[in-house]
Amino acid sequence: MSKVFNKSWFDFDKKEELKGVIIVSILSFIIPLFLGELIRLIFKDGSLITSNAGIIIGTIVNSLLIVSALNFKGIKKIIPVIVLPSIALFISGVLFGSNYEIKFMIPGIWLGNYIFVYVFKRLMTEKKFNYFLTGLVAVIAKTLVIFIIFSILNACGVFASYEVDELKYAMGIMQGFSGILGVLLGYLIYTSYRYE
Repeated sequence: MSKVFNKSWFDFDKKEELKGVIIVSILSFIIPLFLGELIRLIFKDGSLITSNAGIIIGTIVNSLLIVSALNFKGIKKIIPVIVLPSIALFISGVLFGSNYEIKFMIPGIWLGNYIFVYVFKRLMTEKKFNYFLTGLVAVIAKTLVIFIIFSILNACGVFASYEVDELKYAMGIMQGFSGILGVLLGYLIYTSYRYE
């Protein structure tokens, strides 16, 4: 597995790679921490954009995961992008409010993000698969992992019944939709590097 993580699509020198790791790591924390509240302040509660803040944030986070998968060598450089977004979302409280039971999903989201990055590393950088095929497999794998973990926790009675529908949407459809949009946004970033 470490062999897969030690490959990248782009070959940056160590200084450039470190700069990229720092920037992407900071963005992966700052965007989920503040963007939801910023959207709410600009567009007000109840607007279409505000009610879809999770998809917007998820799209950006998934594109950052793709950037990490394609650009950085070694799991240590990618760990911040895997773990920081869900911590930032939990701290901000914008998407889940006072739903503190969501903390039990954080390791599941980390695992989903890890799988997402691993699929990109394995299929695209090692096996040289097509970007969009890789993206589709990665989105399906991540969504399944997160939704299965949610379903297990839900079956164990971790979540209050009034929260289940919202969480089911957040851990299922929203993961898939933001994953697909993240793949599209990631492609714009990927092609900007590829053709420089």
